[in-house]
Amino acid sequence: KDFYGTKIPQPNFLIDSGRGLYYVLLIEPVPSMAMPLWYAVQRYLYNELKEFGADANALDPTRVLRVVGTVNSKSNSNVEMLDMNNYQYTLREIQEEYLPEISEKREKKKGRPKKVVSLFNEYSLYHARILDIIKICELRNYDVKGHRELILFLYRYFTCCFIQDPEEALQKALELNSMFKEPLTEREVITDTKSAEKAYIDKKYKYTNAKLIKILDITLEEQMYLKTIISGKEKYRRSAEEQKAKKKASRRNEKGLTKKQQELEDLKIKINKLKNKGNSVREIAKILGISKSKVGRLI
Repeated sequence: KDFYGTKIPQPNFLIDSGRGLYYVLLIEPVPSMAMPLWYAVQRYLYNELKEFGADANALDPTRVLRVVGTVNSKSNSNVEMLDMNNYQYTLREIQEEYLPEISEKREKKKGRPKKVVSLFNEYSLYHARILDIIKICELRNYDVKGHRELILFLYRYFTCCFIQDPEEALQKALELNSMFKEPLTEREVITDTKSAEKAYIDKKYKYTNAKLIKILDITLEEQMYLKTIISGKEKYRRSAEEQKAKKKASRRNEKGLTKKQQELEDLKIKINKLKNKGNSVREIAKILGISKSKVGRLI
């Protein structure tokens, strides 16, 4: 409880399961893209609470918990609520109030200021790398012979960095391998990607986009479907498309209509008003200064 509001949020439910505690936070619904931030929050809470015996195996996004009021048959004790509050958190709120920022170390004092990277951004990058590697496999219909070992190494490495569980990362690499048109043997996957675990522990590799594009032979066409592994040329294309879309949007009003479309809508309203007053097509055309055929068409 001494940690509440300083190191960790006050839990919505603190439950005695009969063999330990459940620390539960209720959060507002989030899109699937929030998974990296969710993992960052989970990992932060675990690190703060591991001195009390927090379970590293309970950090997965799917978890079954014992229900309050039931009996834990293993300890023959009741599952009880110890603490409760009704406040509902947002992931962003937890991030801003509790998650640390990581400053990159720079030996030189002169020059550009230190770069500050949020823990969330780091997790987000790893997550995007994982999705991009899967997308590359999909785009190639899992026919990746010639790149199999490298793809599995990168996948295992980025997954290790993301979920911080080397054993789970290996299992996921084996699952990806099983989807290849020509999969490696399980032994080959384990041995050929073993260095990914050491690289994760040492935080040895910082792959640039250019390096990944080169070693995986990623084409410009493939880059169009990726999140982060893109070249300067693809960045420029996306930026140009974004600017074009913004320019197009700026030409429209709050109803989503261009100036010409709005003028046409206004003209229809005027024609309807005159028509409802009993004016003929000829009279409406004369009043508004447009042709009879245009009035007839709009009516």
